[in-house]
Amino acid sequence: MYNLENVFQRQKKILVLLICLFAILSVVTPFKFEFRGLFIGTIASLFNLWISIHKIIGFKKMVVDDGEQVYSVGFLERVISTAIAVGLAFLFPEFLSLYFVITGLVMMHILIVIDFVIFMIFRKQRKRGE
Repeated sequence: MYNLENVFQRQKKILVLLICLFAILSVVTPFKFEFRGLFIGTIASLFNLWISIHKIIGFKKMVVDDGEQVYSVGFLERVISTAIAVGLAFLFPEFLSLYFVITGLVMMHILIVIDFVIFMIFRKQRKRGE
């Protein structure tokens, strides 16, 4: 089954690995400017993913289990964290690349698409094997 908590744990591990990789590469390689932008953008992307998953889990619990009305799924928090990451790139253009911060912010969405495609491929292979 495609359990939301399992998907989140898998994607969180990959994003944390990418964050560590970008941190190491920003120190070791001559592309410090680019990797710092990817580092900041990917941190904001992980935070946005975390907010989304926890709000969706809370949404499910409140609506499905308790029958209560929910007013927010974390849109404002995600916009604020994105604005902070982009604002840092604007404030410190000599240390961060705006383009790579935005690329880091998109990293979560790229990971979600890749994860879904891999899941669908394995799901088709399992159905053929049965």
